[in-house]
Amino acid sequence: MKNKLIICADDFGMSHGVNEAILILAQAKKIQAVSILIKQNEIYPTAFKSLSLVLPLELGLHLDLLDDYSRFGLRDVWVLSFSKNRKADLKLKIKDQIDKFNQLFSRYPDFVDSHRHLHMIPQVNQILLEVLFEMNLSQSLYLRNTFSGSFLSRGSVKSLGKKFVLDVLGYWARGKYRNLLVKTNDRLLGIMNYSSEVFNENFFISQKKEVKGLSIFYVHPAISYKDLIGIDPYQEGRINEFQILLNHFPRPDESIG
Repeated sequence: MKNKLIICADDFGMSHGVNEAILILAQAKKIQAVSILIKQNEIYPTAFKSLSLVLPLELGLHLDLLDDYSRFGLRDVWVLSFSKNRKADLKLKIKDQIDKFNQLFSRYPDFVDSHRHLHMIPQVNQILLEVLFEMNLSQSLYLRNTFSGSFLSRGSVKSLGKKFVLDVLGYWARGKYRNLLVKTNDRLLGIMNYSSEVFNENFFISQKKEVKGLSIFYVHPAISYKDLIGIDPYQEGRINEFQILLNHFPRPDESIG
């Protein structure tokens, strides 16, 4: 397979500042794909309508599997993995969000991933696959995995640990998807921890060297931070990503670096 890099903006629907940043980048053709928190359409209907008019653009479903996506801890991993009624609850949540996506955009998503990569939890991953097969969607979209291809990273012990776990789970999921003939990316690139990595042109160029097959470079831009307080701790990193992408990057179909 020929190497291909897709720049994907995550978290559309998280806040007004995130929505505006992604819309500006999409209209400027600085990104090629957007991952969407579909339930947030009820809060930001105008932004969702505007996104539907930006073409061409891959639109994916960013599954929200928690009751409160702004808060997350080990207890949530335990509940998603082992709680008594998790399978029925997760199936309902996943199917409901896929249906809402289809109703809003008159199409099924081009790809599926999840907020905080929770679909990489093996038990959750199996339930997601079951839903996609039941809905006859397993061959028409691709599932994003979290394998970066290196198992190593710059940064703090915390970011190294997070990346290693996501790489192991991503490598496992990638192999599983391929065995099931489910389309998936070869690599997932991007900032893993804003506290120890800085997004700039040099970082992007270094990441380009890791591109193999279908590679996703994921970004999390925002144009302002006020409406992210209490929701996301990485406001400055998000704003920096937006400014760098808008002002210093050519379009993805042009030469970079």
